[in-house]
Amino acid sequence: MDFSRLLPGRVSRKAHTEPVSQITSSQELSSPYLDGRREWNERYGDYIKQKHTWQLLAFASLGIAAVALVGNVYQASQTKVRTYIVQLDKFNNPMKVTSADEAAPSDPRYVANQLEKFIIYTRSVTTDPRVQKGWLADAYAMSAPAVVQFLNDYYKKPENEPFERAKREVVTVKVSPATPMYGSQQSWQVEWEETRYSLQGQVLGRARYQAQLQAGHADITDPEKIMKNISGTIATTLSWNQRL
Repeated sequence: MDFSRLLPGRVSRKAHTEPVSQITSSQELSSPYLDGRREWNERYGDYIKQKHTWQLLAFASLGIAAVALVGNVYQASQTKVRTYIVQLDKFNNPMKVTSADEAAPSDPRYVANQLEKFIIYTRSVTTDPRVQKGWLADAYAMSAPAVVQFLNDYYKKPENEPFERAKREVVTVKVSPATPMYGSQQSWQVEWEETRYSLQGQVLGRARYQAQLQAGHADITDPEKIMKNISGTIATTLSWNQRL
């Protein structure tokens, strides 16, 4: 039995369902906004990716350059100039090649010769300023810091300054062979005679002197200093006085 007919005011209605429109994925992708967004992503995304790649390459290049620079600096700091002494016979033919590091301390004859030249360079006076300057440069190249200070103090006195003395006199030095003190290979004594001449060639006086020196060895790497002191033999201490 249909009870709806017995109830007043009730109207029977059939359910009506409207179809709902669906937005397909193809419609979504064809949206003007999304199309523009996709184009921006594709275009500028490539730019950003390329920029990132170049940044990585740049940082890698800087890293390689830094490593190479550090390597070059380290290699340069490890570079050492080694000096060799070539002994010649009377015909100037090479007889023996010896490292200066080995030859200098072991040959007392060479040490004695260096100390004798040191006295000549420090005590001689000439009117040729170029030669005088060369003597002083050679002497200082053979001097340890303590001896450099000794020479500076000596030359500060006006009566000892060689360029001033050259305005009034010339001094020649005749050196006797250097001898080791008490058989030592480190401490030496050198005696010499100085003759003073006027600028006209007249003898002004003669005097005898003696010096006590200690000899050492220095590793010289400067090319200019090597040419002045090839063996590295230096005077480490110095004192001198006139003999009465």
